[in-house]
Amino acid sequence: MSRINICIVDDHNLFRKAMVRLLKTFKKVDQVWEAQHGKELLQILNKNKPDVILLDLEMPIMNGVETAEHIIPKYPDIKIIVLTQHDSEKFMLHMLEMGVHSFLLKNSNPDELERAILSVYEKDFYHNDL
Repeated sequence: MSRINICIVDDHNLFRKAMVRLLKTFKKVDQVWEAQHGKELLQILNKNKPDVILLDLEMPIMNGVETAEHIIPKYPDIKIIVLTQHDSEKFMLHMLEMGVHSFLLKNSNPDELERAILSVYEKDFYHNDL
């Protein structure tokens, strides 16, 4: 299996920087890019193609839903895992119908994050009991 390139998109600087450091410790992860919001991610996608995007929902400038709406049709091979603090079943169903590959609560442990990334990369989906 080839190594995975990931982009973390979150407006909380401390969380995002900690995630970058954590992701770099995962054996299957190659490159890690970071963006503060959806517009910055779109700029990154002009030059780089991550395999997996970890996408926050609540961000200024361009939120996670708007970002997913831009990415999914233009970059169908990129897998999206939504990082959230909310577990609304109706909302998650809507996002899955849009083409998002999985959801992960922000308070998940690092092992689950790594499993989710590998599963989405290899099988296009990760299921957990949110």
